[in-house]
Amino acid sequence: MDWEPTTFQNSPYFFYAMGTVAIIMLLGWRRLRFRDICLMFGLGMMGMKLVRHVPFFYMAILAICPVYLDAIVEPLRKRLPTFYQQVASILVLCLAGGLFGIMYWPIYKRFGVFKTGLREWHYPIEATKFIQEHRLPKNIYNTYDWGGYLAWKLYPEYLVFWDGRQTSKEMFGLGWDVMAGKPEWDEILERFDVNTIVSRGATIDIGQKYPLLDRLRYSPEWSLVFNSESSMVFVRNSSVSPEWLKEWTVSKERIDDTLLAEGNLMVRQDLNRYMAWWQMAQIYSKRGEYQNALFCVQQYLQRAPQPRQEAYYLLKQMEMMVKRRNR
Repeated sequence: MDWEPTTFQNSPYFFYAMGTVAIIMLLGWRRLRFRDICLMFGLGMMGMKLVRHVPFFYMAILAICPVYLDAIVEPLRKRLPTFYQQVASILVLCLAGGLFGIMYWPIYKRFGVFKTGLREWHYPIEATKFIQEHRLPKNIYNTYDWGGYLAWKLYPEYLVFWDGRQTSKEMFGLGWDVMAGKPEWDEILERFDVNTIVSRGATIDIGQKYPLLDRLRYSPEWSLVFNSESSMVFVRNSSVSPEWLKEWTVSKERIDDTLLAEGNLMVRQDLNRYMAWWQMAQIYSKRGEYQNALFCVQQYLQRAPQPRQEAYYLLKQMEMMVKRRNR
C-alpha cells in the first residue's frame, strides 16, 4: 500500500484538496509568500507520486491555509459592525465544530471516547521481550509495519530488515518476496544472514494471511518458538543449541491459533476485513467447528468484492455439516 501510486480513484480528496488550496491561496494573494508556494507545490508533487506522502499535504494545509483564509475575509470584516463580526466568528466556530464531529463520528462509533489510542495487539510487544530475554540469533526479518517498533526497542543489538521509513525499492521488493513466500524466500534470508523471524499473521488492511507462514509451517529448517494473539517468532534451527530448541519449540499448529485470534481482533474493529473472515472460516472448518466456519464464510461472501469460487463450495459443505450435527 505504501508504494501505491496516487490516483483519483484511491485518493479523490487529495485532488480536491489541491484545487481548494490553490483557490484559497490565489484569493488570499495579499499574504502570498514564495516559501508557501514552494512548500505546497513540493508536498503536492510528493503526494501525486505515492499514496504514503498524501498525509503530509493535509498537515501543511492546517498550517498554511488559515493565514490565507484570514486574508480573504479581512476586507469584509473591516466593513462589518463589531456585532456582526462576533456573530460571524461564532458561525465559523460552529461550522468547524460540525466538520470535526462529522469526521470524528465514525471513530467514536468504532472505539468510543476513551479507546482511540494505540492498541497493543498491533505491536509485537511480548515477542520483542521474548527476543531480548532469550538473546535470539541475529539478524531479524520482520513484518513491514513492525520495523519501526522493533528498531526502537532492539537497536543497536539488532537491525531490522525493513520498516515504513525505508526508501529502497530494492529492499522493499526483497522483503515482499519473502513475505509473499516466493520460491527464493529462504535464499533471500540466507543472503542477509537472517536467523530470527518476527511476523504477524495477516495484513492489516483486509486480513490476508501472509504466505510466508505456509512456507515456515512446512520448512524443517525453521521452528516456531513463540506465539501470541497477533505475533509469532521463528528461529533457524541451526542458529541455536539443540537443548534450547527442544525446550522452547512449540507446535506449528499454533500458527492457526494466532491467525484466529488476530482475525477476530481485526473484524471486531472493521467487519469489512473480508480475508480475515476467509482465513478463520478455513481454520474453523479444519478443526471441525462447523458453526463458526459457516458464520465466517457467510461474512466473507457478504463482504468480499470478488469472492473465491471455493468459498461457495465451503458454504454448502458447512451448511450440510451443521444440519447433520443439529439432527
